Amino acid sequence: MKLSRDNANKIRYIIDNWLPKSLRNSRRFMIVPFKALFKDKYSLFMDFKERAPKMSDDEFKQANQDSIELLMERETDLNQDCVKRILSEITGNKILEVGCGKGYLTKKLASKGLDITGLDLSIDQVGESKGIKLVQGEIEKLPFKDNEFDTVICTHTIEHIRDPKKALSELRRVCSKRLIIVVPMQKYFKYTFDLHLQFFPDLNSFTELTGKEKEFKIYNLGGDIYYQEEE
Repeated sequence: MKLSRDNANKIRYIIDNWLPKSLRNSRRFMIVPFKALFKDKYSLFMDFKERAPKMSDDEFKQANQDSIELLMERETDLNQDCVKRILSEITGNKILEVGCGKGYLTKKLASKGLDITGLDLSIDQVGESKGIKLVQGEIEKLPFKDNEFDTVICTHTIEHIRDPKKALSELRRVCSKRLIIVVPMQKYFKYTFDLHLQFFPDLNSFTELTGKEKEFKIYNLGGDIYYQEEE
């Protein structure tokens, strides 16, 4: 089923804020919609938060890969407010997108004549990639030199990471001018319809991760957190 990020955020807001917390965290209650959505694969999502800390790196990667086919099919996890903002805030010519997914944003940047590199755990889903350099890799161990890119973009990836501070350090290491990050503004619940491990219910919760030493901007854009800092 295809559902835009904008509409998905509206549905998530209603479920997270109108459904009593006791039901939202009840396995007996939540197992019904999980089975309806994911059939016999429902346990991948329901048990992920408990299992993730004990998984090997290979098991963790495989779980995330398995989830791709089961999640709602859409071009991008970005809402349109965030897309417009990112495209207007690019600085320099050498750009890196970490967690490029299907390449929706990467292709838009390439069409502007920018020198764009896209990195993801799996680059097969990008398809045709004229003018784009694709690299298979992990956010916690970026295979690039220090300060290699003018603008580094990372959207809807940090929430999936077991060690977000290490991921943030790597993003900053390879960035020379501007870092742009987008994450869901999402409350923590035991059972969520995704493989998220990090939760940011408001803007302050995200700046607790990034710190306030650098010059930064942070906004709620369409129900997601848009963060931009200058290196």
